Amino acid sequence: MTWLRKAPEKELLGKNMSDSFQIFVGHASESLADIYLRCLDEEMPQPEEISMRGPFCSVARTLKSKSLFQPTNDPSVWHTRLVDPCFWTPDYPGCYEILIRCGDTTVTRKWGLRRFGAKNRSFWLDGRRWVLRAAATSDVKAEDLPAWRDARMTLQVERPSDELLIQAVDLGVMLMVDLENDDWQTELARMAQLPAVAIAIVPAGVPLSACRAVAPNLLVGKRIGQGDLADLAGQADLIIGSADDLAGASCLEFSELPLVGERKAEFDNPVLARAACDRLQADLAPRFQLSGYLV
Repeated sequence: MTWLRKAPEKELLGKNMSDSFQIFVGHASESLADIYLRCLDEEMPQPEEISMRGPFCSVARTLKSKSLFQPTNDPSVWHTRLVDPCFWTPDYPGCYEILIRCGDTTVTRKWGLRRFGAKNRSFWLDGRRWVLRAAATSDVKAEDLPAWRDARMTLQVERPSDELLIQAVDLGVMLMVDLENDDWQTELARMAQLPAVAIAIVPAGVPLSACRAVAPNLLVGKRIGQGDLADLAGQADLIIGSADDLAGASCLEFSELPLVGERKAEFDNPVLARAACDRLQADLAPRFQLSGYLV
């Protein structure tokens, strides 16, 4: 692509610029992390400055530094190398501020690194094997998040507000977002840069490559009920199966992906949700090798 030398109207630029960039992580270790920023809009003028400052953390003091992004051989991609990166975890929810300046317009975006992935049928968080314990809720509010954090629960949500997303980042509450009934591309792009959003559940027919194009560093989940395991092979990072459907549950042991057992439960607070997760684990763990539990 070729950067425009003349900026569009300031109002239009300020409105669109924050959504015109995708941030993603390349190689990352305890000491170094390669961070890339890609421009998605060919009409965007060339930025005069792209920088990253942080880390910021609500529960700890941090020593902040500033890193400048530099152009790469690909004119649409900029790169910086972060020394001693701070990785976001529920216990240490550190994040960074990305600044993009074009002419008189400057936008900032909250962003964070997260070492959360799937390998050998397990989830791994910050270098350790991690078991997902999650609750599906449709009415959680930002002020409820500290209680969910204290219960060490992940929340499955639909259409989370921007306020909820930002508070989840700051407080260390991990989210899995159900996009099965939404415009998945728009919603995924809206929240993919925030480290609290760790898993996106998408319709079975959505190719994994399409999700990667929007959210390169996010795990993609699909439900067994949407299709058989052969159809899901290579098209998801994890599978969710109903514990109440014996036919579906019997398929769990044949998957090579991390498996999450799901069962509907009634609860009106995080403590009861955690207890329901523990009961589900007690019921399923003797029969299946599961990586997580969702109520």
